[in-house]
Amino acid sequence: MPVDQQTVTVTRGRTTCAHVEIRSHCPVCASPASRVLYECPFTRPPISTYIECYYDAIGRAELNHLQDATYRVLDCGRCGLVYQQEIPDPFLMDRLYEHWIDPELALDRDCRRRGVNECSMDAQEIMQLVACVGEPARVLDFGLGWGHWARMAQSLGCETWGLELSPRRIEHARSLGLRVLDPDALEGQRFDLINAEQVVEHLADPLAAMQRLAQTLRPGGLLKVCVPNGRTIRRRLRRLDWDAPRDTRWSLHAVTPLEHINCFDHRALVTLGRRAGLEPSRVPMMIQYACSTHWRGLGRIVRNLAYPIYRNVLSQGTWMVFRRTD
Repeated sequence: MPVDQQTVTVTRGRTTCAHVEIRSHCPVCASPASRVLYECPFTRPPISTYIECYYDAIGRAELNHLQDATYRVLDCGRCGLVYQQEIPDPFLMDRLYEHWIDPELALDRDCRRRGVNECSMDAQEIMQLVACVGEPARVLDFGLGWGHWARMAQSLGCETWGLELSPRRIEHARSLGLRVLDPDALEGQRFDLINAEQVVEHLADPLAAMQRLAQTLRPGGLLKVCVPNGRTIRRRLRRLDWDAPRDTRWSLHAVTPLEHINCFDHRALVTLGRRAGLEPSRVPMMIQYACSTHWRGLGRIVRNLAYPIYRNVLSQGTWMVFRRTD
């Protein structure tokens, strides 16, 4: 149920559920006091219904691991992050991404969604970012997934590495000839460019991850972060339409239970980068236009013309580039 203007002080610990942990503070700015925007037990409608429907197409949810746990969405008044308080522990995280989501079904769906548009957008982005850091570029794809972005970077001449936790995705990446780093081997590495696409919203401790990535950037190197934009999520949570399709006005996809545990707007993402020791940067508009690809069709033409203006002038999105300045 929605909770209006209630402020809570988050305490460290676990719920009575064996496989859910409680975050004791905002994972970006460490503020312990946040306002509750919404809460409902995971095992009761509408949250239980949403979870079961969400995973039905790609696997099967195991709600028995969520007994006595609560889906609670908090709003940090200091940095603007909206985040889930009770999150999966390592056991449930593994069950979620390796069993609730069937890897083979996920790979099939992911590959079927790829087309000329998606490939050209990856190529365009990589060329823009490499133009900013210079060639040859040593690149890390953080959250490698099924390897699409990394394969494109490799094909464009980058020395490309990936980092991934899912055993099935690592196996697939290596079968494609991609180099995959063990997380413990990240220390001591130096990259010109790091890609973190649709990853940070899933992390229990996004600040620690960003700090670690910042340490692996060479001075002047770039970290690109892209996450779902939570700018209007408070209004969406007041309306509370759990049936709204993804990418529609009232969709709650940005706060998907258990997965999108951090919901950023522009301000929260800037705060995260700066607390990690990085400064927001921009890809010059002339580089964006020069590297634009696939102009066929009115939609692509409008996108190619408008996006540089949106990113460099309006600057309220959650596709961002950060630079290591020291």
